This record gives sequence, structure tokens and C-alpha cells, in this order.
Amino acid sequence: MKEMMAAGARGKEIGEVIGENRKLLSQICKKLRKHQSVEMIADALEEDVTVIQKICNMIDPLAPDYDEEKVYEILHLSDEKAISA
Repeated sequence: MKEMMAAGARGKEIGEVIGENRKLLSQICKKLRKHQSVEMIADALEEDVTVIQKICNMIDPLAPDYDEEKVYEILHLSDEKAISA
């Protein structure tokens, strides 16, 4: 029973992280579509400039539309490669 509760709590935690990441990516995409600089985006979202810069570098091929599903796929695949490396 404890194992099931722990698994449920872990699943909820993972879901929250995914939701937060998707929200951040959505906000970055919206700001890039408005041609905001990396520094402006980082300041507005209260995130580290280096994090925003890395994300922007990875999704640059999707400019100018920045399809959010494709952005998420690129970053998700990148995370999987980093984990398996």
C-alpha cells in the first residue's frame, strides 16, 4: 500500500514538473514570436539567462513560428539523449 502511495506521489510530482516545463516553453515561444531578446525573456520570466539561451539555441530552427509541440519534442528528445549519455 505504501508503495502505491509513493508511486502516486511520484507520478504527481513528475506531472507537475512536466506542466511547469511546458508552461515555461510556451511563454518563451510567445516572447520569441514578439522578437524579444534572450535577456528580456529571462528577465520577464525570472529565469537564468543561460537557461533561456540554451533553450533558444535548441529551438532556433523552428523560427519564426515556434510550434510549441515541436519545441517540446525537441527538448524532450534532448533530455533523453542527455540521460542516456
